[in-house]
Amino acid sequence: MRSSRGVRRGCALRLERLTGLTVLAALLALVCVACATETPTGSTGPSPSQAAVATSSTARVPGTVAVNDRIRIDGFKEVTVTVRAADGTTRTFCLMLADTEALREQGLMFVTDPALGGYDGMLFSYEADDDGAFWMKNTRLPLSIAYVRADGTTAATTDMAPCPDDATVCPSYPPGARYRMAIEVPQGNLARLGISDSSTVTVGATSCAAPSTGSAGGSAGGSAGGTRGSSGGTSEPTSSGTIGTAPGASSSLGPQPTKGTA
Repeated sequence: MRSSRGVRRGCALRLERLTGLTVLAALLALVCVACATETPTGSTGPSPSQAAVATSSTARVPGTVAVNDRIRIDGFKEVTVTVRAADGTTRTFCLMLADTEALREQGLMFVTDPALGGYDGMLFSYEADDDGAFWMKNTRLPLSIAYVRADGTTAATTDMAPCPDDATVCPSYPPGARYRMAIEVPQGNLARLGISDSSTVTVGATSCAAPSTGSAGGSAGGSAGGTRGSSGGTSEPTSSGTIGTAPGASSSLGPQPTKGTA
């Protein structure tokens, strides 16, 4: 085994044979290497730990896509629904569509925009009748839900409160009956859509027309278009929250009450 002291002595003997110019060039090369590898003191780039925090804080936030002046959660479709209210009037609305198990589980989780990007709600559709309960895990907005039978009549309605992040168990909201679809809206908005125990819902086209500015509620007479709108309001999205972005660690318009058991 060679000692480190013997190595240094050999290096010193070879160094004596170098000319003064060669030594100077070698020293300059060492200085350049040191400069290239030094981290600037004024650097604004994130440290590895900062980068990890930034990634983890947005990992759950869904992307969005703009469609006809609405902001839709990426991966979801849209659909029109026509509601025949108890008084016989009909109005058509535009909802986001969750028609696969993955989308139904995602729902409106992490959504903070009470205007839902310009949509009137979210429709959860099933291939066959179901009786599973919904819950509000990771859901930021209070919601109302209508469980709707295959013939469009209402099986049940209820209000649902967000489940705290630190909760060990989130309560579930069972329908008490079988249903073919469920409609979620910001809490209190079922009445605006005309959905009640006496209403009938018909699913229409899988695309919506652009919202009509200044409309009062949905389209009258069952015409396609599905405008959102509170009475006398505008159909343009006027959100105070975010859809697709998260302030802090999580929130945005993203899937909500996932169907499941508590």
